[in-house]
Amino acid sequence: MLEYSLDEKNIAGKLKKSTSDIVIYTEDNDECHLFYKTLFDRIGLDMGLKIVTQQLGSCDDVQQSCDEDEDDSYAKLYLVDGDLFLMYEPKKEKKNFFPLDRYCIENFLLDQNAIVELAYANNGTKGKEILKDELCYEEIMSCIAQKMLPIYCRNAVLKCVKDRNKFKGWGYFYDNKNKCFFQEKIEIEKEELEKEITNEVKNSEIAIHMIHVMEEEHPHNVENALRYLSGKDCLLSYLQSQICFKTQTNIGMDRAAIKLLLAKECDLDSFSALRNKIRQVIEKFNQNVA
Repeated sequence: MLEYSLDEKNIAGKLKKSTSDIVIYTEDNDECHLFYKTLFDRIGLDMGLKIVTQQLGSCDDVQQSCDEDEDDSYAKLYLVDGDLFLMYEPKKEKKNFFPLDRYCIENFLLDQNAIVELAYANNGTKGKEILKDELCYEEIMSCIAQKMLPIYCRNAVLKCVKDRNKFKGWGYFYDNKNKCFFQEKIEIEKEELEKEITNEVKNSEIAIHMIHVMEEEHPHNVENALRYLSGKDCLLSYLQSQICFKTQTNIGMDRAAIKLLLAKECDLDSFSALRNKIRQVIEKFNQNVA
């Protein structure tokens, strides 16, 4: 649902253009505004820019607003998540339109130092180095990469051949009692996805080849977990559970508060592609008004 009509959005942008270098329109709603403001205030400060953000709703809402926007009176950027499309057909960058190079905005929040800060803010008794050693970030991220990326790869192939995209959450495959993944459930899910792909393409060899190519292009490592697994629906909740298990830390914060803390602590270097796009849009706007 759009929070603003296109006319209202443009009026808002015009009012803000005198005090900002760029207005960035994002997914989500007004309840997420503080998170986006905190994150982009940091990015802007690091770039020497004043960035204003406004939330428009769904990815389709952002896309539609961009397509209908003919107002060139201020620098603006429409920002959407990369989603599963990253694995097989990334969304196209356009003049004032930029798809993130990770599944969603939350993926950028989940570096080791930010996650240790989350544990530290909720633990209260252990130092950061102790928490870091207990958490073993690379190890737990490697685990979820190896377990969930094969399922995401198969879903990506299925999305290619059939407009179907329905994930079982990571928790379905996780044995919370014994703190490990159910390998049998993972194998069953992989088999079911493979059968559906085969039924669609009518040839098992072609199906197997497509899956093999997808997995070859997306190795099951930490870098790809941070890029291709959903930060919002998979990685963040998984990392919360691992903080609890590995460090005996009870996270007494709701999701909005967690995201706000991570927005304050995450490494901004991961936003390099977005930062380059912001500079490009501002430079282009300044050239046009000069």
